[in-house]
Amino acid sequence: MDKVALIGMEFYAYHGVYDEERIIGGTFMVDVEVGANVSASFQSDNVNKTINYEDIYRICKAVMSRPLNLIEAIAFKIEEQIRNEFKNIQSLKITVHKKNPPLGGKVEESKFELNKTYKARCPKCGNANICYNSENCWCKDYNISPSTAENLRVNYEGCLCKSCFSEFGNKI
Repeated sequence: MDKVALIGMEFYAYHGVYDEERIIGGTFMVDVEVGANVSASFQSDNVNKTINYEDIYRICKAVMSRPLNLIEAIAFKIEEQIRNEFKNIQSLKITVHKKNPPLGGKVEESKFELNKTYKARCPKCGNANICYNSENCWCKDYNISPSTAENLRVNYEGCLCKSCFSEFGNKI
């Protein structure tokens, strides 16, 4: 698996539980590491065949511009938007650092780290599969009956690959 990363993105933002954090703001650092197969970009030297780190920065900047209470929420919002934009991610690590959190004493930073793995094996055939387990999954592109969906949940733990799933439903 290949990795594209942006480390040390710095933002001045207005996140926090306390009123003064929302008024005064503070410094936040964000690190994003994306694991994906970007081998198509090696030969083509084409930015459209990789995880473009400009897109990662744009997503982080947009999330950081909307105040949230928790750094955990920041990380989850970034993860959600990256998943929405890129369909071939195998893993994702997001770290949000809040510099000088207001705790009544000297603390360099508070930190939250989110680690996700989307690479899995199809429980039916055993082939490699990527599943975001969300509304953005490719399986939402198929029309299956409620009884078939229930049958799949009962008989298979985890998501089926496209090939196996297509046996049970029609592409919308």
